[in-house]
Amino acid sequence: MDDNIVMDDKKMSCGQEVGMSSGGAPMPSLHENECTMLGEASGNSLIEPLLSPDGPVLPMSSAEAHVHPRRKAMVGCAAGYFTTKSVTPSVSLPTIYKVPERIRQANKDAFEPYEPQIVSIGPYHHLKKEEFEKHKKLYQKSILSRNPNHLLEDYNTAIEKLENEARSCYSEDVRLNGSEFVKMMVLDGCFIVELFLRAKEEKFEGDDPVFSTISTLPLIRYDMLLLENQIPFSVLQVIYEKASPGNGSLVEIALDFFEPIIPKSKENKIEVSNDQINGRYFHLLHLFYSYLMPTPREKSKKCKILMFLCSKGSNEAELPISNNRSPPIKNEAELSMIPCAAELQLAGVKFKKKKDFSSILDVEFSGGVFKIPQLCIDDNTNTLLRNLVALEQLCYPRVTFHFTNYVGFMDCLVNTSKDVALLRCNGIIDNLSGSNEDVACLFNQLCSGIFVDFENNYLSGIYKDVDKYYNTPWNMGWNKCWGNLRSGYFSNPWVGLSSVAGAIVILLTIAQGLYNFLHY
Repeated sequence: MDDNIVMDDKKMSCGQEVGMSSGGAPMPSLHENECTMLGEASGNSLIEPLLSPDGPVLPMSSAEAHVHPRRKAMVGCAAGYFTTKSVTPSVSLPTIYKVPERIRQANKDAFEPYEPQIVSIGPYHHLKKEEFEKHKKLYQKSILSRNPNHLLEDYNTAIEKLENEARSCYSEDVRLNGSEFVKMMVLDGCFIVELFLRAKEEKFEGDDPVFSTISTLPLIRYDMLLLENQIPFSVLQVIYEKASPGNGSLVEIALDFFEPIIPKSKENKIEVSNDQINGRYFHLLHLFYSYLMPTPREKSKKCKILMFLCSKGSNEAELPISNNRSPPIKNEAELSMIPCAAELQLAGVKFKKKKDFSSILDVEFSGGVFKIPQLCIDDNTNTLLRNLVALEQLCYPRVTFHFTNYVGFMDCLVNTSKDVALLRCNGIIDNLSGSNEDVACLFNQLCSGIFVDFENNYLSGIYKDVDKYYNTPWNMGWNKCWGNLRSGYFSNPWVGLSSVAGAIVILLTIAQGLYNFLHY
């Protein structure tokens, strides 16, 4: 895997300087536009899809590498890794992917986090949830009644004009003829838009198939955020404008619909800026992803700090080396691996829940104190995080690598159930599902089989500060000794009392011995 880093269950990789290939030669850099966030240009937190001068850039096979010589600077460029359609630079590249087996196999759970549970949307899982199709048709009938000026034929005609564009959004060939494809797009689009409108208006019948039961709506929310379960946002926009003209922004009502599962502080409510309303989105997952992006604090395009990930069961992080390449050159600025939460606590690092944050990705470290937004772990957290990471893995560099870096960071902190207990105690993890061991396993598996971009890691400054703090002589000596003493003999009040009582007995015994010796 040339110039790529693969993260594994047991080994997390690190080791080469940004902008350098494994042999030390300069790597082709991404075009400046591909490293620019809209938020840096316009002052808001929305991240614009990253584009090259010739359009969106995606990892491609070695046979196509001559089209984009910047291939080496991308993540996931291994030949044959992605099963995508052959495209030319003049054709829009896909945005809706089938998740590759390499990523799928990393999930060891009983259920499939990339496939819908209730409702199938788009061609990849078309009719797999056939029992819900009748409910879609009811929603379609309802949305047609909202604007009598437009009949079903009008919707079909409008989507027919978008057929080629919509087909090009899918990485796999869609085996539906034109009529079937348009019919599917209109039905699924009408269902989604009507669902959004009913949720906003809170007007629905008692026998509504979605709102009448307590469990259906939450599952549908997560189904609509699966990478494989998408239709183009442009299709939704056309249907929304015909069905509900002058009723606000589709972006706003979509984010309102997803608000219950958007990680945010209680002090912050859903606020959508004009730039976000007018933004360009691939699909609903991309909209959700874009809203979660943190506000950029620095305008650095190139980060020279390496990202080091906790190695599970290994003392050193290793970079896989092929037969025809040299080991990575060790740099003087190279950082040590970031220890897990329990080890950091022994070195005097404190963990605090960040109370006011705009994004779950807003992590801070200063003066030996981590401030991390609370992450609620429930039965659907694995599904949501995996699909956000899959979006980055397959659509990079048109999107950032922030969630990949975030789950890598959490994997560093969480090695065992002991680390989970520590983070729960400090309010950083709210575990609503399973045991501490289950949460540790979740983070350890999330990083398996994914690629990491070291060049654009938004947490690079934090890795550097933690390494500097952790390896100071004071923390290496006194703080760790005191931490070990505290964790071993004062882990809870009863153990602490027993330790004090034992120490008193030892001191009295020594005093009695000295007294007897001096009077002998």
